[in-house]
Amino acid sequence: TMEHYLKTYLSWLTEEQKEKLKEMKEAGKTKAEIQHEVMHYYDQLHGEEKQQATEKLKVGCKMLLKGIIGEEKVVELRNMKEAGADIQELQQKVEKMLSEVTDEKQKEKVHEYGPACKKIFGATTLQHHRRRRHHFTLESSLDTHLKWLSQEQKDELLKMKKDGKTKKELEAKILHYYDELEGDAKKEATEHLKGGCGEILKHVVGEEKAAELKNLKDSGASKEELKAKVEEALHAVTDEEKKQYIADFGPACKKIYGVHTSRRRRHHFTLESSLDTHLKWLSQEQKDELLKMKKDGKAKKELEAKILHYYDELEGDAKKEATEHLKGGCAEILKHVVGEEKAAELKNLKDSGASKEELKAKVEEALHAVTDEEKKQYIADFGPACKKIYGVHTSRRRRHHFTLESSLDTHLKWLSQEQKDELLKMKKDGKTKKDLQAKILHYYDELEGDAKKEATEHLKDGCREILKHVVGEEKEAELKKLKDSGASKEEVKAKVEEALHAVTDEEKKQYIADFGPACKKIFGAAHTSRRRRHHFTLESSLDTHLKWLSQEQKDELLKMKKDGKAKKELEAKILHYYDELEGDAKKEATEHLKGGCREILKHVVGEEKAAELKNLKDSGASKEELKAKVEEALHAVTDEEKKQYIADFGPACKKIYGVHTSRRRRHHFTLESSLDTHLKWLSQEQKDELLKMKKDGKAKKELEAKILHYYDELEGDAKKEATEHLKGGCREILKHVVGEEKAAELKNLKDSGASKEELKAKVEEALHAVTDEEKKQYIADFGPACKKIYGVHTSRRRRHHFTLESSLDTHLKWLSQEQKDELLKMKKDGKAKKELEAKILHYYDELEGDAKKEATEHLKGGCREILKHVVGEEKAAELKNLKDSGASKEELKAKVEEALHAVTDEEKKQYIADFGPACKKIYGVHTSRRRRHHFTLESSLDTHLKWLSQEQKDELLKMKKDGKAKKELEAKILHYYDELEGDAKKEATEHLKGGCREILKHVVGEEKAAELKNLKDSGASKEELKAKVEEALHAVTDEEKKQYIADFGPACKKIYGVHTSRRRRHHFTLESSLDTHLKWLSQEQKDELLKMKKDGKAKKELEAKILHYYDELEGDAKKEATEHLKGGCREILKHVVGEEKAAELKNLKDSGASKEELKAKVEEALHAVTDEEKKQYIADFGPACKKIYGVHTSRRRRHHFTLESSLDTHLKWLSQEQKDELLKMKKDGKAKKELEAKILHYYDELEGDAKKEATEHLKGGCREILKHVVGEEKAAELKNLKDSGASKEELKAKVEEALHAVTDEEKKQYIADFGPACKKIYGVHTSRRRRYHAEDGTDDIDGLAQSRQRRSGFFEKLIDVFAFF
Repeated sequence: TMEHYLKTYLSWLTEEQKEKLKEMKEAGKTKAEIQHEVMHYYDQLHGEEKQQATEKLKVGCKMLLKGIIGEEKVVELRNMKEAGADIQELQQKVEKMLSEVTDEKQKEKVHEYGPACKKIFGATTLQHHRRRRHHFTLESSLDTHLKWLSQEQKDELLKMKKDGKTKKELEAKILHYYDELEGDAKKEATEHLKGGCGEILKHVVGEEKAAELKNLKDSGASKEELKAKVEEALHAVTDEEKKQYIADFGPACKKIYGVHTSRRRRHHFTLESSLDTHLKWLSQEQKDELLKMKKDGKAKKELEAKILHYYDELEGDAKKEATEHLKGGCAEILKHVVGEEKAAELKNLKDSGASKEELKAKVEEALHAVTDEEKKQYIADFGPACKKIYGVHTSRRRRHHFTLESSLDTHLKWLSQEQKDELLKMKKDGKTKKDLQAKILHYYDELEGDAKKEATEHLKDGCREILKHVVGEEKEAELKKLKDSGASKEEVKAKVEEALHAVTDEEKKQYIADFGPACKKIFGAAHTSRRRRHHFTLESSLDTHLKWLSQEQKDELLKMKKDGKAKKELEAKILHYYDELEGDAKKEATEHLKGGCREILKHVVGEEKAAELKNLKDSGASKEELKAKVEEALHAVTDEEKKQYIADFGPACKKIYGVHTSRRRRHHFTLESSLDTHLKWLSQEQKDELLKMKKDGKAKKELEAKILHYYDELEGDAKKEATEHLKGGCREILKHVVGEEKAAELKNLKDSGASKEELKAKVEEALHAVTDEEKKQYIADFGPACKKIYGVHTSRRRRHHFTLESSLDTHLKWLSQEQKDELLKMKKDGKAKKELEAKILHYYDELEGDAKKEATEHLKGGCREILKHVVGEEKAAELKNLKDSGASKEELKAKVEEALHAVTDEEKKQYIADFGPACKKIYGVHTSRRRRHHFTLESSLDTHLKWLSQEQKDELLKMKKDGKAKKELEAKILHYYDELEGDAKKEATEHLKGGCREILKHVVGEEKAAELKNLKDSGASKEELKAKVEEALHAVTDEEKKQYIADFGPACKKIYGVHTSRRRRHHFTLESSLDTHLKWLSQEQKDELLKMKKDGKAKKELEAKILHYYDELEGDAKKEATEHLKGGCREILKHVVGEEKAAELKNLKDSGASKEELKAKVEEALHAVTDEEKKQYIADFGPACKKIYGVHTSRRRRHHFTLESSLDTHLKWLSQEQKDELLKMKKDGKAKKELEAKILHYYDELEGDAKKEATEHLKGGCREILKHVVGEEKAAELKNLKDSGASKEELKAKVEEALHAVTDEEKKQYIADFGPACKKIYGVHTSRRRRYHAEDGTDDIDGLAQSRQRRSGFFEKLIDVFAFF
C-alpha cells in the first residue's frame, strides 16, 4: 500500500512530499506518474540524504526483485556477489533472469519498476569518481566548451549546482540554452560542445585510439563508418569510471554531433510544424499553451502528455477528426523509421484485409529490425502514443457497452439518481476505474432486503455479459448448461476458472483483472450464503449470544457497523465489554458466548462431527484430548467460506473457552482473596493502593514489587507477622504445585531436622519434576518472592549485630547525632548499602586529629568483629597472635587474604564483598597519614607550592575541606601551573621539580636517588636517565610507595617534560592550529575555543567541542574540514613515527593497498613507538584521527542503523512524542547507552498487542544487524537452522560461534552495542508466550508442545540461579 511504502522505502521523503503523493493517488494518477514524481524528489537530493534515500530504495528494489524471480535466484545472485562477481556480471545475470520471466503480472512489474531500480543501483557507483573528474566539472567547463553561455546563464547553472540540482538537471538546462540558439551563435556553441565531446572521447578511449578515429574522419570516411568505429572503441572500454563517462556524456554528445543533419531532417516533426498538420485539430488556445510549455523548457514527455490530455477530452466528430490527423502523423513517422518500401509493404498488408494481430506482428517485426539510433529514438518517443491512437477507435467501439454511461441504464439501474450523478462526476474528475468500482460496491453494500436482491440480480447480469464477451458465447453457454444441470458450486467455479485461465487475448485478460474480483464478490453475496450466514450477523446475535450486552453497548456496536468499522474492530469492542464484566454477569456472558461458539463450530464441521466432539467431552476426555480432536476437525475443513469462519471466530472462541477454567482454578491466589489471608498484614490504605493498581491494568510483577516494598519497610513484630503470613501463602502455592503428598513429604523432611541445603535440594527436585504448564507458571511467578521470604528471617537473625541501628551505638558511635539521623533517613528512603557506606566514609574523611583517631579505633573494632564472624573465632585468634608476634604488614596481609579466600559460605563471602574495601581503607589510613604528613597539602603550601597566590592556596584548602578528591586538587594545581608564563612559570617549575625529587628520594631511597642524580650530572641523555628512573620505580615492592608512584608519577612526568615538550609541541597548540588544520572554523567558533582554553577547560573538552563543530557540517564544508583535519593527522603521524616511516606508509597507500593492510601497518608503526611524549600524542590525537579517517565510510555503512532511519523501521511502534524525545536526547548529546535505555524503557511499558508488535519490529532490527555483522550467507545458514527445528540451545550456540568469529572491529562494535538489547528482545517473546495463560486467563494453544520441550533447559538454568543465591 501507499502507506506501507511511505513508512519504509520512501520514509526519506519530507512530509509535504508524502502528502503530495497521497493526493496524486487519490486523484487517480497512474503508478508511472507517481513513480516519476518520486524519482524527481530523489534527483533533488544530494550528500547523505541522497545516500540514505538510495539505501531505502535499494531495499525496495531488492524486495521487488525477490518477488519477481524468487528466493532461489536471489540466493544465486548473492552467492555470485560474495564470490567476487563484478557489477557487469551481476547486471547481466539479473537481465537474463528477468528476460526469462513469463508471468504477465511480473513482467509488467519489470516494465514499471525496472528503469527506476537500475537508476537507483547506479547512483552510488558515481560517488568515488567525482574526485577524478575535476577537469570536467561545471566550473572548469564554463571557460572552455561552455564559454558560449551568457554570464546570466552561467550564474544560473552555478546556482543550480549550489542548490544541489542533479547532473541531469544541469545537462538539461545547458541543452535548453543550446536549443534556443540560432544562426552563428548556434554554430559557435556547436563547435565548443564538439570540442568538449572530443576531449571526453580522448580521455575515455585513450589518445592513440582518439587519434586513429580523427584520421579516419579526416580521410573522408562516411558518417556510418565513423559512428561504427566510435561505437566499437567505446564498447571495448572496461574501466568502470570511463564507462560511466560514456553513460553520462554519450547521449548529449550524440545529440550535438547529430544536430545539424537531424535538424534539417527533423523539422517536419517539430511542434511548430506539427501544429499545422497532425495537430491542427487543437484550438488556438491549446496550441499557444503547448508553445509556451516548450519555451519554458518542458520535456517532450510533458508536451506529449498534454496533447493526449486534450485528445482524451474530445468526443464525437471532433474525436474522429483528431484521430485521423494523429493517425496520419503516426503513418508519416512509421514511413520515416522503417523506410518507404517497408511502409508500403505494411500498407498493402492492411489493405488486403489482414487481421489486426497479423498487422501488429509485422509492424513490430519491422520496428525491431531498425538499428539506426536516431530512428530507434523515434520509436521510443512516438511508439506508445501511436499505439494508443491506433487502438482507441476499435476498443471504444467494442467496449462501449461496458462504459459507465451505458451501464447506468442496465446493470447499474438500481442506483439512485444522486448516486449516478456522483459516479459521473467522479469520472469527469479523472478518478480511476478502481475508485469508481469501489464506490459502486460501497453503494451495494449499504443495501438490504429486496433492494439488495434486485441489485444483486442486475450486477450478476452484468457479470454474465462480461463473461460471455471474455470466454466467447460457446463457452459461456457450456458453463450455463453445467450450472443448470445441478453441478455443485465448486464444480462450476472450477470450470469458470479453467475457461478464464485459457484466455490469451490481452484486452480480455484485462477484463478479467478489472471485473473478476467484483463479480466473484457479487456471486458470493447470493441468497444461499446470506441465508446461511444470517444467524451470525451482528443484528441477529444481539438477541442470542450477545443478549448480555446493555442497550447502550448494542447501540454503539450498531453505530460502528453503520460507520463501516471492520469486523475486527467490532469483535475487539465486544471482547472489551466482556473483559469489563465480573461475577455473575461474567458467568452469564461466558455461557452465551460459548453457545455462539458451539453454534459456529456445528456450522463449520457439520452436525455429525459436532455431536461426536460433544460425546467425547461428555465422556470425561481431558482438555488436551478434546482440543486435539477439535483442531483435527477444523484442519479437515476445505470449504473456503467455512475456513473464513475459523479465521474470524476461532481466536475469540479459544479465549472464551479458556477463561472460565483458569479463573476457577486460580481464584484462591487472586489479589482479592489474598488480602484476607497471606496479605492481611497490609494496612487498608496499602490494600486499596494494590486494588487500584490492578484496576489500572498494572502488571503482576508491579503488584508483587509493591507488596515486597511494603514488606521491606516493616520492622520488629510487624515484620515477623508478615513473614509468617507470606510463608503460609508460599506453602499453599507449593502444595498446589507439587501436590499434597509431595508437600507433606517435604514438611516431614523439614521437621526431621534436615539441613537447609538438603531441604532446598528436595524442593528443587520436586519443582523440576512438575510438567503441568499452569503449575510451572506458578513456579515462575511466585518462586523468586517465596525464596526471598524464606531466606529473610535467618539472615536477619544472623546479621542483626551488623545493622545500621545496632552499629550507631558501637563502631559508629563517633558520629554526631545529626549525622546518625541523616543515615537513618537515608535507609528509610530506601538508599542502597553502598550509598550509606559512602556517606559514613565521607563523614570519616572530614575528621582530623583526635576525632579521627577515635573514629579509626571504633571502625577497626567493627572490622575485627566482622573478620571474626567471617573466618571464625579460631582463625581470627590465630591472625591476632601473628600480629602481636611482630609480623610485617605484608605477612599479616597475606595471611588475612588467605583466610578470606578459604571462605565458602555464600553469606560470609557477601560480607567480604560488602565490608572488605572499607576495612582495608581504615587499616591503611593511620600509618600512611603518619608517614605522609610531609606531603600533605598544608605542608606543601610552604614548600613546592609556595609559588601559588594566597587566593589560590585558600581555594585549595577550601576544596580539601569540602571533601574534594586528591585528583581534583592535583588537577586544580596543574591548572594554576598551566596558566603561568615566563619567569613565574620557571619559578613554579623549579619548586615542583624540587617536590618531585623529594618524593622520588622517599620512594626509591636516598642511595638510589643519589645514584640517579650522579647519572644526570654526568651528562647522561634524557632517554638513559628516564630508563634508569623507570627501572628504579619498577623495583619498588612496598605498597604505600607504589601508591606514591601512582599518585604523583604522572604529574611529575609532566613537570619534567614540560619545557622541552612545549618547545617541540608549539606547532600543535590550539593557537597555531587555528591557522592550519582548524582554519575551517568560523571566527566565532575559534573565539569560543580560545575562551575555553583561557577558562582552563581540559584538552578533551576542547577536542570534543571541535568534533562537535565538525559533526554539524554538511556537504562541501564537511569535505573541506575533513581534508584540513586529515592534514593535521598526517602531520602528527609524521612527528610520531618519523618522516621515513610516514613516507613508507604514504607509498603503501599510493600503491593501492587495501584499507585493512594500511590500517595494520599504521597500527604496527604506532605500536613500535617507545617515546612517552610521542605515545601521549597517540593517546591524545589517535581516537579523533581514527574518527576523521573513518567518518565517510562508516557514515555510509552505518546510516541504516541511525536513530533517524530506525524511527521509520524497527522503532516505528514508538509514539510521536517518544520519537521526539529520543531525537531531542540525541541532539542534546546523550550517549548511545542512554538512548538505548530510554527505548527499552518505552518497550518495557508496553503490554498485549502493542508489546507483540514492538517485539516483532525490534526482532527485525536485530536480524538486520545480525545479517550485517556475520554476513548474509551465515545469517541465511542460521535461519535455515532455526527453520529446521533446532533447539534454542543449538541455535544460541551457533549464533555465539558466528559472533565470536567476527574480527572486523566495526562489526565487533555492533555486537557490543546491540547484542545485550537484542538478547533481551529475543528472550522476552518466549517468556511472554509461556506465561500467557497465567496473565490473562487463556491458554497458549499453539505454543504448548514447543514450550514443554524448551522448559526443561529453562528450569535447569533457573535452579542454577537459585543455587547461586
